[in-house]
Amino acid sequence: MTGVYGKLPSYGDFVRRGLPQSFTLPWDAWLQTCLGAASDALGADFDGVCAAAPPWRFRLPPGACGESGVAGVLISSLDSVGRLFPLTLAELLPSNATAPDEGWYAALEQAGLAGRDQGDSVDALLATLPLAATAAGFAAAEDVPAPGWWTRDGRRWPLGVLPSTEQFRNLLHGEVPVRRMLSRAMTHRGAVRSRNEDAFVDRSDIGLWAVADGAGGHGAGDIASAAAAAALADLPAGLSAAEVLSQVRQRMAGVHAELQRQAAASTKGEIPATTIVVMMARGEHFACLWAGDSRAYLLRDGRLSQMTRDHSLVQELVESGALAAELAETHPQANVITRAIGSSEALELDKVAGRVVPGDRLLLCTDGLFKALSEADIAQLLAGGGGPEALLEQALKAGARDNVTALVIEV
Repeated sequence: MTGVYGKLPSYGDFVRRGLPQSFTLPWDAWLQTCLGAASDALGADFDGVCAAAPPWRFRLPPGACGESGVAGVLISSLDSVGRLFPLTLAELLPSNATAPDEGWYAALEQAGLAGRDQGDSVDALLATLPLAATAAGFAAAEDVPAPGWWTRDGRRWPLGVLPSTEQFRNLLHGEVPVRRMLSRAMTHRGAVRSRNEDAFVDRSDIGLWAVADGAGGHGAGDIASAAAAAALADLPAGLSAAEVLSQVRQRMAGVHAELQRQAAASTKGEIPATTIVVMMARGEHFACLWAGDSRAYLLRDGRLSQMTRDHSLVQELVESGALAAELAETHPQANVITRAIGSSEALELDKVAGRVVPGDRLLLCTDGLFKALSEADIAQLLAGGGGPEALLEQALKAGARDNVTALVIEV
């Protein structure tokens, strides 16, 4: 039979019906450990994240949580006094049983959500549960899912064990684990400059990349870009996408404040500042944050599109109609940026988010690249499979007057 374990708003404590302790004891220990770790990591955001967590359907093989296999649904819930703890609706699967199909999971999830939201008693909830997964009506279905964790909207995680504490936070945020994307980056001082004030971050292990272009003169630029890169380079593994973006904003704000402090204390009039463009990609989703005129591009089906909007004086002139777009690169003030980390203004990072698909290529670059090569040239190189090596080679052949950095991500 299908049983119940966890919290319901109609009860002041745990409820358990139809599930043996051989399952509930290790299951409860796992949940308690993961919830405690998530509370420590999320702090004041814990309650909101838990309440918004999607229901996760699961199927685990024998040995993952007790001797028997198990199938069920994990739903965020709480008791009558507001203490958070998930509601589990599950059934143990005998070794000779056919695994349940998606119809059973959908009915189970619907019953669990209704029982939680309507404040049903456990008996009323049990009465609404679908037939046991091992009943004849659920045998030999073509849409029997493989072991793992998944949601009704198709997020799927082929993990046939109990998730770790770090992985559990992915469940709370409704995310699947990071699929490591391939990436490569190169930087060069260019054909004219004597020093390189660019920096980059390549953290494919957590799905995070960044490019920074320092400014400020007297060596202050490389200090600024290096500080921004260092602040991102040591982000810990195991963070959710939301946590990564929050950390990016917090850490860039910290670098911004420190660079402003250095500028105020400088006796040489140095204003250490840097552009930044940060890309985070997880699964089929991406988010990009930036300040300044370093850019992010997307190559899809052979077509190159600019994902970011330059924070620069010439961009504002073009948008106001005061300057023709084709004259922007040769304008006397083409290098003037209107937003940067370390500037005297409050830091504001713009954001763009969306979806990526297999075969996409993402490019992060400093202005030294797109001022040396046209977008048509960049598109041709990327579409032909060229990486940062090819981009920098062509930029240097074109006489790149500025530092050049290119970082290419393969989706």
